[in-house]
Amino acid sequence: MRYGVFSDAHANLEALRAVLVELEKEKVQGYIFCGDMIGYGPQPDGCVEIIKKLPNLAAVMGNHDSALKDTSLLNFFSPDSLPPIRLANEELSKENFKFVSELPHTYSGGHFHVVHGSFMDPIKEYWITKSQYRVNYDLWKGLVCFVGHTHIPFIMHSKDNKEIRIDLFTQEGEIIPLDKNSRYVINPGSVGQPRDGDNRAAAGVYDSEKNTFKIIRAEYDIERTQYDMAAKGFAARIIERLSTGI
Repeated sequence: MRYGVFSDAHANLEALRAVLVELEKEKVQGYIFCGDMIGYGPQPDGCVEIIKKLPNLAAVMGNHDSALKDTSLLNFFSPDSLPPIRLANEELSKENFKFVSELPHTYSGGHFHVVHGSFMDPIKEYWITKSQYRVNYDLWKGLVCFVGHTHIPFIMHSKDNKEIRIDLFTQEGEIIPLDKNSRYVINPGSVGQPRDGDNRAAAGVYDSEKNTFKIIRAEYDIERTQYDMAAKGFAARIIERLSTGI
């Protein structure tokens, strides 16, 4: 099956729509979402409504999603991050609040696994190092695990949990074969708030039959999203970073 893999939509409806258009062009048959439907952006209810209706959806909870119900997590957020979470609490319909709040922390499927942070700490830990690969190695099985949280697309892999390679995706659209003798951790980047220096929304395509993955980028109306964020009183810092992608 061909899957659209995406993460960290962060209530950015313009970016989400743009990414889904590109994934439809790729003729995906299912979707893998690596957490954080809400937070940072101005349209939480619209984003949740769209994501929850995607066919063959495998989705997990992110740290912003988790903070909707577990308010103790708010202590771990910067002051600028709090108003968008409060907005989601106010604007999400009862059905969409329930959907987000009941997402699992991890997902284990026939061809892949999904977690927002890491298996050691699904909600708060940023999976970015080789040492994290080593300690999480025995906590999931199979060929590939998809993660989010960092907003930076990367692929991390090893054949023996000793020699581990980390690569950033630099060539958009490049089809990367996944060696059946290796195990991969893949981050598709962020839809709603990229932080790898490219302000376009990021996502990926995973083919579970051909064992391939590729990164796609989608341009969207950043200024419209920024206008909506400013209208809701969000901090200038999180508004401006949409332009820079950092």
